[in-house]
Amino acid sequence: TVMLLRYTMIGEQMEEFEKEEIMEGVKKHLEYVEQKYPQLKVLGIFVIGSQNYGLSLQTDEYRSNLDTVVIVQADDSFPSYMNTEMDTDNKNRIQIHAQDYFANWLAYNTWNITQVLFTDFKIIKDDRLNILIRNANRLSEANQCKMQLDILEHVVIMCDSLSLDDSYINKRLYDTFRLYVFARDLYYGVPYRDALHPDSIDAKILIDIKTGKFSEVNDISLQKFAEEIKASAINLLKQIEEHVDDFTIDTFV
Repeated sequence: TVMLLRYTMIGEQMEEFEKEEIMEGVKKHLEYVEQKYPQLKVLGIFVIGSQNYGLSLQTDEYRSNLDTVVIVQADDSFPSYMNTEMDTDNKNRIQIHAQDYFANWLAYNTWNITQVLFTDFKIIKDDRLNILIRNANRLSEANQCKMQLDILEHVVIMCDSLSLDDSYINKRLYDTFRLYVFARDLYYGVPYRDALHPDSIDAKILIDIKTGKFSEVNDISLQKFAEEIKASAINLLKQIEEHVDDFTIDTFV
Protein backbone atom coordinates (compact mmCIF):
# COMPACT_ATOMS: atom_id res chain seq x y z
CA THR A 1 0.00 0.00 0.00
CA VAL A 2 1.00 3.61 -0.49
CA MET A 3 2.31 4.88 2.86
CA LEU A 4 0.69 8.04 4.23
CA LEU A 5 3.04 8.44 7.17
CA ARG A 6 6.56 9.78 7.07
CA TYR A 7 9.29 7.78 8.79
CA THR A 8 12.76 8.85 9.82
CA MET A 9 15.23 8.54 6.99
CA ILE A 10 17.68 5.72 7.53
CA GLY A 11 20.61 5.72 5.19
CA GLU A 12 24.27 6.35 4.71
CA GLN A 13 25.64 9.76 3.88
CA MET A 14 26.82 10.23 0.32
CA GLU A 15 30.51 9.44 0.14
CA GLU A 16 32.87 12.32 -0.55
CA PHE A 17 34.16 10.72 -3.75
CA GLU A 18 30.58 10.56 -5.05
CA LYS A 19 30.11 14.26 -4.36
CA GLU A 20 33.39 15.03 -6.13
CA GLU A 21 32.33 12.94 -9.14
CA ILE A 22 29.01 14.80 -9.35
CA MET A 23 30.72 18.19 -9.14
CA GLU A 24 33.15 17.18 -11.89
CA GLY A 25 30.14 16.45 -14.08
CA VAL A 26 28.62 19.83 -13.17
CA LYS A 27 31.84 21.58 -14.22
CA LYS A 28 31.84 19.74 -17.56
CA HIS A 29 28.26 20.80 -18.25
CA LEU A 30 29.13 24.40 -17.41
CA GLU A 31 32.14 24.32 -19.75
CA TYR A 32 29.99 22.80 -22.50
CA VAL A 33 27.47 25.67 -22.35
CA GLU A 34 30.12 28.38 -22.09
CA GLN A 35 31.95 26.99 -25.12
CA LYS A 36 28.82 26.48 -27.22
CA TYR A 37 27.22 29.84 -26.31
CA PRO A 38 30.12 32.25 -25.68
CA GLN A 39 27.77 35.19 -26.32
CA LEU A 40 25.68 34.34 -23.24
CA LYS A 41 26.53 35.33 -19.68
CA VAL A 42 26.14 32.28 -17.48
CA LEU A 43 24.71 33.14 -14.05
CA GLY A 44 24.97 29.68 -12.56
CA ILE A 45 24.37 25.94 -12.90
CA PHE A 46 22.37 23.59 -10.66
CA VAL A 47 21.86 19.83 -10.53
CA ILE A 48 18.27 18.69 -10.99
CA GLY A 49 17.06 15.14 -10.40
CA SER A 50 17.98 12.04 -8.41
CA GLN A 51 21.10 13.51 -6.77
CA ASN A 52 18.83 16.03 -5.04
CA TYR A 53 16.57 13.29 -3.66
CA GLY A 54 19.25 10.97 -2.31
CA LEU A 55 18.22 8.45 -4.98
CA SER A 56 21.23 8.48 -7.28
CA LEU A 57 22.58 5.02 -8.12
CA GLN A 58 25.97 4.12 -9.54
CA THR A 59 26.00 0.33 -9.70
CA ASP A 60 26.76 -2.31 -12.32
CA GLU A 61 23.04 -2.73 -13.00
CA TYR A 62 21.97 0.91 -12.93
CA ARG A 63 23.73 4.24 -13.33
CA SER A 64 21.82 7.45 -12.72
CA ASN A 65 22.11 10.28 -15.21
CA LEU A 66 23.43 13.69 -14.25
CA ASP A 67 20.99 16.40 -15.31
CA THR A 68 21.62 20.11 -14.85
CA VAL A 69 19.93 23.48 -15.29
CA VAL A 70 22.05 26.39 -16.51
CA ILE A 71 20.72 29.94 -15.96
CA VAL A 72 21.86 32.50 -18.50
CA GLN A 73 21.38 36.20 -19.04
CA ALA A 74 19.67 36.22 -22.41
CA ASP A 75 20.37 38.48 -25.36
CA ASP A 76 18.86 38.74 -28.83
CA SER A 77 20.43 35.45 -29.85
CA PHE A 78 18.68 33.60 -27.03
CA PRO A 79 15.22 35.10 -26.36
CA SER A 80 14.02 35.16 -22.77
CA TYR A 81 11.08 32.83 -23.47
CA MET A 82 13.31 30.03 -24.73
CA ASN A 83 14.23 26.92 -22.80
CA THR A 84 16.77 24.77 -24.61
CA GLU A 85 17.40 21.16 -23.65
CA MET A 86 20.27 19.15 -25.09
CA ASP A 87 21.27 15.53 -24.88
CA THR A 88 24.94 15.05 -24.07
CA ASP A 89 27.13 11.99 -23.62
CA ASN A 90 25.78 9.13 -21.49
CA LYS A 91 22.20 10.46 -21.87
CA ASN A 92 22.90 13.28 -19.42
CA ARG A 93 20.87 16.42 -20.02
CA ILE A 94 21.58 20.12 -19.85
CA GLN A 95 18.65 22.51 -19.71
CA ILE A 96 19.38 26.16 -20.49
CA HIS A 97 16.97 28.64 -18.95
CA ALA A 98 17.05 32.35 -19.69
CA GLN A 99 16.79 34.28 -16.44
CA ASP A 100 13.28 35.59 -17.20
CA TYR A 101 12.03 32.07 -17.91
CA PHE A 102 13.62 30.83 -14.68
CA ALA A 103 12.08 33.67 -12.68
CA ASN A 104 8.62 32.91 -14.06
CA TRP A 105 8.91 29.26 -13.06
CA LEU A 106 9.88 30.26 -9.54
CA ALA A 107 7.07 32.81 -9.35
CA TYR A 108 4.54 30.12 -10.19
CA ASN A 109 6.04 27.65 -7.68
CA THR A 110 6.78 25.11 -10.38
CA TRP A 111 7.84 22.07 -8.35
CA ASN A 112 10.50 20.73 -10.71
CA ILE A 113 12.45 24.00 -10.85
CA THR A 114 12.18 25.32 -7.29
CA GLN A 115 14.14 22.24 -6.16
CA VAL A 116 17.34 23.57 -7.73
CA LEU A 117 17.56 26.27 -5.06
CA PHE A 118 18.06 23.50 -2.50
CA THR A 119 20.65 21.37 -4.31
CA ASP A 120 24.08 20.76 -2.78
CA PHE A 121 25.54 20.61 -6.29
CA LYS A 122 25.82 23.99 -7.98
CA ILE A 123 28.22 26.65 -9.24
CA ILE A 124 27.11 30.26 -8.77
CA LYS A 125 28.64 32.96 -10.97
CA ASP A 126 26.28 35.86 -10.25
CA ASP A 127 25.15 37.06 -6.82
CA ARG A 128 21.55 37.49 -7.99
CA LEU A 129 21.21 33.73 -7.75
CA ASN A 130 22.55 33.79 -4.19
CA ILE A 131 19.68 36.11 -3.29
CA LEU A 132 17.26 33.47 -4.51
CA ILE A 133 19.09 30.69 -2.66
CA ARG A 134 19.05 32.64 0.60
CA ASN A 135 15.29 33.02 0.22
CA ALA A 136 14.66 29.48 -1.02
CA ASN A 137 12.42 28.51 1.90
CA ARG A 138 10.18 31.52 1.44
CA LEU A 139 10.02 30.99 -2.31
CA SER A 140 9.07 27.33 -1.90
CA GLU A 141 6.30 28.22 0.57
CA ALA A 142 4.87 31.19 -1.36
CA ASN A 143 1.87 29.24 -2.65
CA GLN A 144 2.14 25.65 -1.46
CA CYS A 145 -1.55 24.95 -2.04
CA LYS A 146 -1.19 25.53 -5.78
CA MET A 147 2.04 23.54 -5.87
CA GLN A 148 0.49 20.54 -4.13
CA LEU A 149 -2.64 20.62 -6.29
CA ASP A 150 -0.57 20.91 -9.48
CA ILE A 151 1.63 17.96 -8.50
CA LEU A 152 -1.24 15.69 -7.50
CA GLU A 153 -3.28 16.50 -10.61
CA HIS A 154 -0.15 15.66 -12.64
CA VAL A 155 0.24 12.39 -10.72
CA VAL A 156 -3.34 11.34 -11.58
CA ILE A 157 -2.72 12.09 -15.26
CA MET A 158 0.55 10.13 -15.19
CA CYS A 159 -1.17 7.14 -13.57
CA ASP A 160 -3.87 7.17 -16.26
CA SER A 161 -1.27 7.28 -19.02
CA LEU A 162 0.85 4.38 -17.73
CA SER A 163 0.95 1.36 -20.00
CA LEU A 164 2.51 -2.02 -19.30
CA ASP A 165 3.62 -2.05 -22.94
CA ASP A 166 5.66 1.11 -22.38
CA SER A 167 9.37 0.26 -22.33
CA TYR A 168 9.87 3.20 -19.94
CA ILE A 169 7.16 2.17 -17.49
CA ASN A 170 9.62 1.77 -14.61
CA LYS A 171 10.94 5.30 -15.09
CA ARG A 172 7.43 6.75 -15.44
CA LEU A 173 6.14 4.93 -12.34
CA TYR A 174 9.24 6.00 -10.41
CA ASP A 175 8.62 9.66 -11.31
CA THR A 176 4.92 9.31 -10.49
CA PHE A 177 5.42 7.81 -7.04
CA ARG A 178 8.23 10.20 -6.15
CA LEU A 179 6.02 13.19 -6.99
CA TYR A 180 3.14 11.75 -4.97
CA VAL A 181 5.39 11.20 -1.93
CA PHE A 182 6.77 14.74 -2.26
CA ALA A 183 3.31 16.35 -2.40
CA ARG A 184 2.03 14.18 0.45
CA ASP A 185 4.93 15.10 2.71
CA LEU A 186 4.50 18.81 1.93
CA TYR A 187 0.83 18.52 2.85
CA TYR A 188 1.68 16.95 6.20
CA GLY A 189 4.04 19.80 7.04
CA VAL A 190 7.45 18.44 6.06
CA PRO A 191 9.72 21.36 5.03
CA TYR A 192 10.43 21.54 1.30
CA ARG A 193 14.13 20.63 1.63
CA ASP A 194 13.32 17.53 3.69
CA ALA A 195 10.36 16.57 1.50
CA LEU A 196 12.73 16.32 -1.47
CA HIS A 197 14.32 13.32 0.28
CA PRO A 198 11.89 10.39 0.59
CA ASP A 199 11.96 8.50 3.88
CA SER A 200 13.69 5.14 4.05
CA ILE A 201 10.57 3.09 3.26
CA ASP A 202 9.56 5.15 0.23
CA ALA A 203 13.19 5.39 -0.92
CA LYS A 204 13.41 1.58 -0.91
CA ILE A 205 10.24 1.35 -3.02
CA LEU A 206 11.60 3.93 -5.45
CA ILE A 207 14.92 2.13 -5.82
CA ASP A 208 13.09 -1.16 -6.43
CA ILE A 209 11.03 0.50 -9.17
CA LYS A 210 14.07 2.15 -10.72
CA THR A 211 16.04 -1.12 -10.86
CA GLY A 212 13.10 -3.21 -12.11
CA LYS A 213 12.76 -5.28 -8.92
CA PHE A 214 9.54 -3.81 -7.55
CA SER A 215 7.02 -6.51 -8.47
CA GLU A 216 9.38 -9.30 -7.49
CA VAL A 217 10.24 -7.79 -4.09
CA ASN A 218 6.80 -6.43 -3.18
CA ASP A 219 4.56 -9.07 -4.81
CA ILE A 220 2.36 -6.49 -6.54
CA SER A 221 2.08 -5.57 -10.19
CA LEU A 222 3.18 -2.18 -11.46
CA GLN A 223 -0.33 -1.56 -12.78
CA LYS A 224 -1.92 -2.32 -9.39
CA PHE A 225 0.56 -0.07 -7.63
CA ALA A 226 -0.21 2.73 -10.09
CA GLU A 227 -3.90 2.33 -9.26
CA GLU A 228 -3.10 2.67 -5.54
CA ILE A 229 -1.01 5.78 -6.16
CA LYS A 230 -3.86 7.32 -8.18
CA ALA A 231 -6.43 6.55 -5.47
CA SER A 232 -4.18 8.05 -2.78
CA ALA A 233 -3.53 11.14 -4.91
CA ILE A 234 -7.26 11.69 -5.52
CA ASN A 235 -7.96 11.31 -1.80
CA LEU A 236 -5.25 13.84 -0.94
CA LEU A 237 -6.57 16.24 -3.59
CA LYS A 238 -9.96 16.16 -1.88
CA GLN A 239 -8.36 16.87 1.51
CA ILE A 240 -6.45 19.85 0.14
CA GLU A 241 -9.52 21.24 -1.63
CA GLU A 242 -11.51 20.98 1.61
CA HIS A 243 -8.85 22.99 3.48
CA VAL A 244 -7.87 25.38 0.70
CA ASP A 245 -8.85 28.38 2.86
CA ASP A 246 -6.25 27.35 5.43
CA PHE A 247 -3.42 28.05 2.99
CA THR A 248 -1.84 31.47 2.74
CA ILE A 249 -0.17 33.06 -0.28
CA ASP A 250 2.98 35.12 0.15
CA THR A 251 2.25 37.73 -2.53
CA PHE A 252 5.44 39.65 -1.76
CA VAL A 253 7.55 36.76 -3.05
